[in-house]
Amino acid sequence: MPAVSTGSPTKRPRNASSARRDEQAQHDRKRDRQSKENRNFVQIYPLGFRKLQLLMQERPKAARFYALLMEHIDSTGVVVATQDVLAEIMDCSIKTIQRYSAQLEECNSLVRIQLQGGVYAYALNPDEVWRSFNCGKEYPSLHKYKLV
Repeated sequence: MPAVSTGSPTKRPRNASSARRDEQAQHDRKRDRQSKENRNFVQIYPLGFRKLQLLMQERPKAARFYALLMEHIDSTGVVVATQDVLAEIMDCSIKTIQRYSAQLEECNSLVRIQLQGGVYAYALNPDEVWRSFNCGKEYPSLHKYKLV
């Protein structure tokens, strides 16, 4: 007996790389949508609050610097800025910004990477502070890496 056609076209089998591309594109669209929904929102976790309170007690000016970075992180947990701009905002010297950065690096709240000249990427610890949905933590920038 001949096969009966159902009238629906036969789907071509998809290869694995095509499926991965589709999945990645869907993930990217979802992440873009979520980041727009969360545009002016920074999450500070209990560890971040404890760190901020400790810094306010022991190193109040470094705490102020930490809060400034928290306020301006992007959706990957990074602030890219020149030291002179940060010094101007904080009303201090570049040397003082370097000292605050070193103090935050010592307590594992920050990884600072020189990009070019006085431009640095300041990556905050995503277990302390984050500006995106939790699912975005799969791809945090720089938080566990230190370039030498």
